[in-house]
Amino acid sequence: MQPAETITREEYLSRLARLQPSAAASIVDLRCAFLGVRPRDAAASAAERDGAAATIARVRAAFWETGLDTIRGEIRGLSLDAFPDLQADASRLLRVAELRRAFDRAAAAVDEEFMEHFRRVAVAPPGEVVAIRDRYMRRLAGPASHRNAVAAVKMLKKKFPGLYGLETDWFTQILNLKRDRRLGLSVRKVWWLVWIPVWIAYWMVISLLD
Repeated sequence: MQPAETITREEYLSRLARLQPSAAASIVDLRCAFLGVRPRDAAASAAERDGAAATIARVRAAFWETGLDTIRGEIRGLSLDAFPDLQADASRLLRVAELRRAFDRAAAAVDEEFMEHFRRVAVAPPGEVVAIRDRYMRRLAGPASHRNAVAAVKMLKKKFPGLYGLETDWFTQILNLKRDRRLGLSVRKVWWLVWIPVWIAYWMVISLLD
């Protein structure tokens, strides 16, 4: 039996950069070489990845209607050591699953629209998260919507730190939006304070010239 191929970290990163994201089997084999373990059959490896990805997608699709024991069983039954991206997705879903009861309690205390988008972001694939966040941020143009969002974030930070920790950056962005708007208002006030005296002086000069 031939020993497993091994490569250096530099060679691993160099070869990885030349591979397309869709080349799942080649990526797995390259990682095996870097770790110094024998690569499995490429077709079997790709099939295993596809099966794991399908399971994760299925769990996501029915996450909020599925029992916690079922979610845990589905995710923990996967073998993901060779697929770090899927491993990260699975860990995220398990983390959110452990907070399901906190989500239910928070939903009774904060804005419904906010919680709807938060639930989506919490379990969405990484490639869809930014779009969901952006859609919600555009909804905050109205003062009432923005007030509700800020109140919801403050509530989570105070009473549900586990939920707040899921999306700290996004929630900070929502809170800073209030500060940014105040800054914009302050700038407009300063503009008028500068412009009015200039306007008065201009007409005084015109009157003197007449």
